Amino acid sequence: MIHNNPKEAFIKLLYFLFEDKKYPLGTIESTAVIKENVNISDNTYIGDNVHIGKNTIIGKGSVIEANVFLGDNVVIGENCTIYANVTIHDRCVVKDRVIIGSSTVIGNDGFGFFEVNGKQMKIPQRGNVVIENDVELGANVCIDRATLGSTVIREGVKIDNLVQIAHNCDIGEHSIIVSQVGIAGSSKIGNHCILGGQAALADHVTVGDRVIFGGRSAVMSNVKIPSHSIMLGAPAQNIEREKLRMIAEQKLPELINLVEERFEVKIKRVK
Repeated sequence: MIHNNPKEAFIKLLYFLFEDKKYPLGTIESTAVIKENVNISDNTYIGDNVHIGKNTIIGKGSVIEANVFLGDNVVIGENCTIYANVTIHDRCVVKDRVIIGSSTVIGNDGFGFFEVNGKQMKIPQRGNVVIENDVELGANVCIDRATLGSTVIREGVKIDNLVQIAHNCDIGEHSIIVSQVGIAGSSKIGNHCILGGQAALADHVTVGDRVIFGGRSAVMSNVKIPSHSIMLGAPAQNIEREKLRMIAEQKLPELINLVEERFEVKIKRVK
């Protein structure tokens, strides 16, 4: 078979050959706990030991697997799949066609404290989390609720396992965040960005559109990163500058030997 886009064809072939898991839509398992004023649409599946808090809304075609906890006033849109052991806390919003991997936690309190008289005082976290359409979250992702307002994961974002997104962050449309990334509070990521594995961003960082962060990059201060940048290193800098630094670092032993010979000195090596 010849195709102009082989990878796209391969993906379509996988969907054709292997069906997704089928759920008995229209079923609420007898062990589910459903509080008052809950609105569950037709053709949903509610699994064993699911807890659904009061005033929560679940859209049609959505699947809630076993042991999921949904707090009060949660909104789940249409055709979502929420895998086992997920926790979604009060007032959080999940829009349509969202996939949430096992043991992910959405809407836990943001990590906010302020020192008063030598003790850490907790800053109340009264906002929520909004997950827009067509987002996919891996397993064990943590997205904290905002102090005020919303932590927002925008349309089409894909997040790998074991990612931490702090309070009041805003992740732009169709961005990709790879495993073990950590993003501190109030950072804003543009559209179509890629964050490589173990990349780390400090608080209040602003990132433009289509920025790429290499694996283990570290943005250590609240800077603004222009669109279309490629960032690498710790501290993260433009890839061309980081390449020069890496080349210079490799040449350091040669440079030290040259200085010792030229000036007849001995430079102490740190083991």
